[in-house]
Amino acid sequence: MNIRFIFSLFLLVVFNGCGFHLVNVENYSLNIDKINPASERQIFSSFANASGFNISHKGKYVIKDLKYNVKYIANRNTGNVWRQYNADASWVLEINNEKIKIAASELINLSSNQSPNEMTFSNLYNPLRRKLLDFTHLEIRKREIESAAKN
Repeated sequence: MNIRFIFSLFLLVVFNGCGFHLVNVENYSLNIDKINPASERQIFSSFANASGFNISHKGKYVIKDLKYNVKYIANRNTGNVWRQYNADASWVLEINNEKIKIAASELINLSSNQSPNEMTFSNLYNPLRRKLLDFTHLEIRKREIESAAKN
């Protein structure tokens, strides 16, 4: 079986070149200096680096006006152990002096004695933060494709 694996790998390399191709990822340079508070800037910096963005003070794409809005969904106390909140986040992406609002939404379930505004629950917003970065990447990519189509 070991010889069969080596032979298969050999054929793969012979017929496909290397056989394994790295994806050519375009790294975009974000300027997140205008995100406040600094703790949010640090969180987004680590997520952005993991998502393939470069963080730079001279980044071509500027992010600013980060806002969170959390709303309790139920309009009365139902006696449930869990409470459901709708968390929205948005920021403004500047591309060539054009301002584009990027928004994301996420449902958060908490026990009835917890609040989504407590700092200890900051990790609950991580999926929302990742969505913002993903939507930002999509918007940048969309603008690139539109620009290439015009040329």
